[in-house]
Amino acid sequence: MYGDSIKLYVRLIKYVLVFVGVELANQIFAERASGNSATYIISFINASSLCFIAHQSILLSERHAISFNYQRLMLRFSGGLLAMFAIGIVPAIVVVVILISQMSALLDEEMTLGLIFAVTVLGMLFVALVVLPLFGTYLSALVMQDEDRGVGAALARGRRTFFFAASRMLAGPVVVYALGAAITLANMDMLVNDLLSESWQPDIAQILFLCGLYPVQALSYIMGSWILCHAYLRAQPERTSAVFE
Repeated sequence: MYGDSIKLYVRLIKYVLVFVGVELANQIFAERASGNSATYIISFINASSLCFIAHQSILLSERHAISFNYQRLMLRFSGGLLAMFAIGIVPAIVVVVILISQMSALLDEEMTLGLIFAVTVLGMLFVALVVLPLFGTYLSALVMQDEDRGVGAALARGRRTFFFAASRMLAGPVVVYALGAAITLANMDMLVNDLLSESWQPDIAQILFLCGLYPVQALSYIMGSWILCHAYLRAQPERTSAVFE
């Protein structure tokens, strides 16, 4: 898994560089437009676009050129991915709101932030280890334009390949993303400064740090795409010859 994911990563390196560039620009935009939810939307679209390209590269092989000419398909792909994350994140938000409202007298600002972080992490783990292994092959079927690309068909495939996908999600993308998160938390003092000051002076150390962090995030997304695509192919072996012919 690691070897194949890294080979795919290298093959998609120009798209990884675009991903990194967009994330850096989005970080600067977030600093200039504090509280603007558009920054989160941009980051999600950036990540889902990279996953979409990775799915195309794996499933459509060299028979089809990777391009951005599939806008409608990519929007459906992003919508499906968003729905899967919502299954885990929305309940996490509800839990946070309830806990904060019930325990507001006991929580200071630091404890509140810790609670939000902990519940969010649990929500993300639920998505990575349960939701995506069960429903994630919907994305592969969408890219392949499979006739059986509904939610029910995805769940049927997911039940057959759940252990394959969940175990590899835990050993792969979860570990890689957690490594990036740990490095980020260990360097929070560096990240409190703006990438660009009011006089447009760049924080070189922080830019270099993010130029190392964002490629790690990209690897976790590509690795997750590899796992979901191969779960799809394991569930429908008749598709394997069509993909690798």
